Parts: sequence; structure tokens; C-alpha cells
Amino acid sequence: MRLKKPDAFWDRSNLNNFIYNFDSIEKILSSLQNATLDLLNDGKLTDKQFQDLQITLNELVKKGEISVGDINTNLGKIGLSHLSEEVISAIAGNANVNSVPQDGSVTTAKVADKAIEPSKTNFFFKTKNLFDNTRVTANRKANGSNGTIENRDGWYVSEMIPVIVGQTYSKNKPAEIVCYNSKSQYVTSYGNSTDSIKMPNDVAYVRLNILFENYFEFQFEANTVSTSYEKFGVFSNDIRVSSTNFENESIAGEKLTDGSIDKTKTDFVQESNNLFNLENIEYDILLGLDGSINPSTNYVTSDYIQVDEGETYITNEKYFGYVIYDRFKNIITGRGQDLANVTIPSNGYYIRLSILNKWLPNFKFYNNKVSTAGSYSIDFKNKPIITEGFNEKIAFNKSSYNKSIKERDFEIVEIFKNASDFKAPTGRLIDSFERTYKDNIKSFKTNTLGNATSEMQIVPSKNISLKGIQEFNLIVYIEDATKLKHIQLIANKEGGGSWTRSAKELKNGWNFLRYYSQEGDLSNWTNATLFRIIAYGYEGQPTELTICDLKAVRPDKAKIIMVNDHGYSNYKTIAHERLKALGIPTTFALNPGRLGTPIPGASSILSQEEIDELAIDPYAEFSYHAWDPTEKASKDMTSEELKIEMAKCTHYLKKNGLYPDYFWRAAFVQNLAPAHDALNEHIEAYACFDETSRFDVYPFKSTYGINRKQIHNIPNESVDTFFDILEKTHCLVVFYTHDISDGGGIHMTNAELDYFVNHVKKGVNNNWLEGTTYAQLRRRYKPDYGKKGEFDFYENI
Repeated sequence: MRLKKPDAFWDRSNLNNFIYNFDSIEKILSSLQNATLDLLNDGKLTDKQFQDLQITLNELVKKGEISVGDINTNLGKIGLSHLSEEVISAIAGNANVNSVPQDGSVTTAKVADKAIEPSKTNFFFKTKNLFDNTRVTANRKANGSNGTIENRDGWYVSEMIPVIVGQTYSKNKPAEIVCYNSKSQYVTSYGNSTDSIKMPNDVAYVRLNILFENYFEFQFEANTVSTSYEKFGVFSNDIRVSSTNFENESIAGEKLTDGSIDKTKTDFVQESNNLFNLENIEYDILLGLDGSINPSTNYVTSDYIQVDEGETYITNEKYFGYVIYDRFKNIITGRGQDLANVTIPSNGYYIRLSILNKWLPNFKFYNNKVSTAGSYSIDFKNKPIITEGFNEKIAFNKSSYNKSIKERDFEIVEIFKNASDFKAPTGRLIDSFERTYKDNIKSFKTNTLGNATSEMQIVPSKNISLKGIQEFNLIVYIEDATKLKHIQLIANKEGGGSWTRSAKELKNGWNFLRYYSQEGDLSNWTNATLFRIIAYGYEGQPTELTICDLKAVRPDKAKIIMVNDHGYSNYKTIAHERLKALGIPTTFALNPGRLGTPIPGASSILSQEEIDELAIDPYAEFSYHAWDPTEKASKDMTSEELKIEMAKCTHYLKKNGLYPDYFWRAAFVQNLAPAHDALNEHIEAYACFDETSRFDVYPFKSTYGINRKQIHNIPNESVDTFFDILEKTHCLVVFYTHDISDGGGIHMTNAELDYFVNHVKKGVNNNWLEGTTYAQLRRRYKPDYGKKGEFDFYENI
């Protein structure tokens, strides 16, 4: 057992001076025993006094330390205080216990190596942490019952740490404490916890058993409570370090703390004016003004954003709350949700922002000296510029693509790209770069948060003209479509009211959703001031979807496909001649099995001679209606009968040179054919087995079921409505009738024809209407048919 060393040399006022020259308790005991024995022999001690003195000395030895004060006090207790000087002299021998070294007489050579500890200096300081994490043994621990070191996976055991009896010690993480006396003998132990421990008697050292998971930044300190972490070691406030103290290349990369070099310490990194990086945000967190982290699905909190004291920062008119910190991330001040700017106070170095979901889309935070701020970015200065010449080798078919854009007969209105702002009244909406559509720079990811509705609002930079818009296209990526009922698109109209449509056929992954304008409310169809995208979900079932684009398609002109069912002689002579004078072709849906047949109340089915005349007419195209509907109507045919009929009709058309480059079936008898799917593999398209929706668009909503609308036996007001819809939306409609006969019924009267032709003439003359055929559309846009055709068309926009 080592003796406690004195704080100075032989000075009687110091209780430990007396024993400085002795290496062990045993030597002290031997000297004292010899001295007291001499006193007994000289008659200065009685036998009783000698025995009492031996007992006293033994008790002092058990304490582990002996000082002059201890001896004097205990001699006084047994009535021998007058012997103190003699006992001290006997032990000290020739040493002068009252002498004081002369100033400057104790040289460095006289001081033993490592004899001066930091606690004896006034310029070095130990940290409060007594745990040296470099002096531990892995996969070992001290046994809590006997103190022995044993193997134990997942644990560290420390070396012996000196402690003081009666002092309270605290830990910042759970650890076992095993206690030992001054002879390194086991005394007691405490379980794995963070409880503070007051050291009991006889404890001089402890070992700590620490689980691997608690090892990092573990602290053991002499205190009644655990305080902020300090790394174990010695420091000095007076040491100054400059660049001359370091050798060139002496500081290696691994010596730098991760994230310790910020942009202000580099000359090649440049950050955008917008300082808000949405890639470094914490979701569902509201930052308290005291820096506390509070769960809230309505908020997100930014990372620490470096700012400059004295500078003023603003947002793009969006609300936010903040907490400001110094460079050591100590809180300076904070503020709740507000629109006001923030000026960084003295010593301010970082700011964290808390943002309500509603204000998160397109959120920007920047110095008010900056005139504009875009998306957040951090980049390198002096990057090489990638030229178009370089790209020519990797851009596929670029020249032909640009040519096709110039030749378009429709306009694409970029609603998403040209928005001035984005909002999220419900759900959470953030800028996203994970998935984008074509050349879009970014998209927006929305989380429904388990709400019944999750809404995104797109504010156009200027009002969008609605006239002539055929449809809106929403491109969205859905993580789990089973969590959604439908996605609704709403356009708020200038002057009041809104246009609304919903898409219910959703799937996981990419969705190209088409919302047809003519199916919504077209009143007040002037300008749109706001677009709302609402995902309807199920309460408590959150999912994510990424909104990648919203476009509008505005064809230059509305389109009419005119169909003459059965093919009638009067229609050829009267209606076809009037319509082709306006540039409107007719598709004659023939009945090859009953050519030339007279029809009661009308003229007759076209004869072969009349068909031959039409065959060289550029305004005539051919399809079929049935082989002979008097034999059996399409609605009563089986799949096999429909195929046989198709084969007979197409054979006739091909044999007579009437089969167009792109072929469709223009009609089913009575517009009904329950087994129509039987033709899907043999024909490009057909119309129409379902008239629930009267108008269509191109590309068709479905090539197998193109919508048709009759123009006979209807009031003039209905015709007015049809052409009003066509002018407003530039959509496509398949009009059909039979013969021209004043008998009416399934035929068009001359008066109805006049009214219809006048509307067509007005639309053509005003340059918003044109006639077309199925084959002409296919030749013009050259996509494949069906879903592949729809994909091809939109791939080019």
C-alpha cells in the first residue's frame, strides 16, 4: 500500500510531512514500534501505556495513511501528548522536521520523474470526466461478487480509477461499479444503472463495467448529478498554438472531425442563395423555443443552417418558427410561427427552422440582400461547361424530335413548370428530386399522413386561359394505390366557380391521369386562377405519392369525324357534297351484304356504282356497320359470329380497294355489342358500344369503344350545346346519322342538316374546327393504336 505523499517538505503544519521519507506503512510501523520500545525501556512509558500505544498505532495502520496529526491526536487520547516530540524525533532520526528548504534550493533534478501531477499545477486542468476510454479492455468485465476480471462479450472493463470515501459519483449512461480498497481487494459493487453512488468506507478504487452500446461519450464524474459530457484528459487555457507549431502536412484527414469544415473555410464550394435544404429535415418534429424536440405530424424541422450575425434573413412569404444558436450550438433565442424576418443577434451562428406542412412546398430561406432565390444547391466553382456539341453524341434523334415539336397542331400548357407557388392545405408536401418527369427539374412528394384528403395547390404565375383546352394530364407516382380512393383535379375559375374531375383507376407506380375538360362544368370557361390536386384516402392509412407534372393539351382546332351509318344514297348526294365543300370528310360505314336495297321512308343503301364513285373521292373513307343488319343485329351476335362478320366485311373492302391504311369499325348495329372484345386482337379500333359519354378526345380515351353522338332527331338547342363544347374544349366528336329524309326518325331532315351545316361552317370559317377521319388522325400523329398509341403520343409532349 503506497503512502499519501505530502504537499511540501518537512513542515509541521502539514499533516503528511512526517512520513515523506518512508515507502510503506510497514516501515512506519517498524520505526514507531522501535521508538515506543525504547521509551518503555527508559521508564518513560508504563506497560499499560505501551500496550495502548500499540493498539492506537495498529488502528492508524488500518486506515491506510499515517500523519503527524494522527499520531499527536492519538497520543493525546491516551494521556501521552507530552511524548509527541520524542516520538517524532525518534522516527525522523537525523531529519529536521521543522526545517524549510531555502528558496530555489529544490532543483528539477531533486524532483522525482512524474512526481508532479496536474492537480499540483496552476496551468494544467483535468477534465471532470474520470473515465479514460483509451484504458479499457474489450469483452471483459469485473465480477460483481468478487472483483475478478472475467471474459464477457459485449462489455468493456476500465482500469482502476481512484476515488474518495464519502464523495458522490455520477454517470451519464448505465454502468456497473465494482469497488476495491487501497490494497486492490474487492469491497462491494453496484448494478448496471445511471444511479449516483456515494463511496462507502474502505473504498479507494473502482472499476467500471460498460456495455459496448454505452461506451461512446461515457462520463464518470465526482458530482451528485451527471452534467454535460467532457472528454477525459488534461487541458490548459494558457497554451497557444499557431501555424508555426505544425509541420507541413502534419494534420491528416482522420484528425479532422466529421463536418468540421464548413463552406466558409473553402474557396471552391459555393452555396445557393436559398439556404433551406429540404434533404436535411426531420419529419413530424416541432422545435420548441427552448430547443426541445416535440413530436408533431404537422411540422418539419430543418438541420442547423449557418448564418451571419447582424444579417437579416427572410422567406418567400411563408411562415416559419426558429431557434438561434451560437457556434457551440448553445441556444440564444427563438420565436414561434410568424411571417416576419429574422436578424441574427450577436454570437448567432446557426438557426433551425420549424415549418408547418402547409408552408413547406417551395419553401425558401435567404438573406434579404438577395433579390432572388431558387432551389437549394451546393456546387463547385469553375466547373467545366458541358456544351451542346458534347451532347450531340448522346442525344438520340434530337433533330427529328425538335422538328416534330415545330410541326405540332396542338399546344402544351406547362402548368406545373410555370407555377409561381405551391401550397399544401392538408397532408405534407415537399420538393422532391427522387422522381421527375422528362425535363422537369423537380417534383413534389406528398404524404397523406392518414388523412381523408391530402391537397396540393398549384398557383400559376399568371392566369391560365381555359379556352380550347381538351384535357389536363397529371403525372403521379403512387406508392400504394390501395390506400387511395381517387385523385381529384379542380380548376378555380376567374369570376367564380370551379371545374372538377376525378380519376379512380389508380395503380402502384407511375400513373398518367387524363382529365377531360368537356366532361366538367364549362360555364364561365375563361381563365383558371388556381389548380388543386386532392388525393382522397382512408383515415389512418398514410401513403406517399409524388406529383411530377401537370400539363394541359390545347389542340389548334376541334375535330369532327362524320359517320354515315349503313351508307345511304341521299346522304351521298346531299349531305356529303355540302360537308366536303367545307373540308369535312365522311366515313361511310357500309352494309356490304345489302348494297342497293331501298329503305322505306328514305332513299336506298348505296349501290356498288355509287361506292365506286366515292372510292376516288378524297373526302370519303370506308368502314363497316354490319354485313346485313336485317339478318342479325350486332347486339345478338356471339364472339364467333362477330369475327365471321368482320372477315366478310373486310374482305369486301379489300377486294374493292376500299380498305384504308388504318382501319376501324365505325359502328355496331344499335351501338351495342356485348361480345365486342372478341374483335380486339383483329382490329385497331371501333365505335361505340357505350354512349354514356358523348364526346371524345384524341388520343381516344379507349380505341375499343370510341364515343359517338347522333345528330338526327334532336332539338336545335342540343346542337348549339355540342358546338359550344367543341369551341370551348377543342375536343373530338364522332357524329353519326343515317339518310337525309324529311320523314325524320333515325334519319336527318333537311332542316336539321341545314342547322348542323351552318354550325360547321361557322367553326371552319372561324378557324377553330376541322373535319378528319380515323385514318387521317393515325397518319398525322403516327402513333400505334390502343394504349401503345396513347403512350407514343404523349411521349412526344
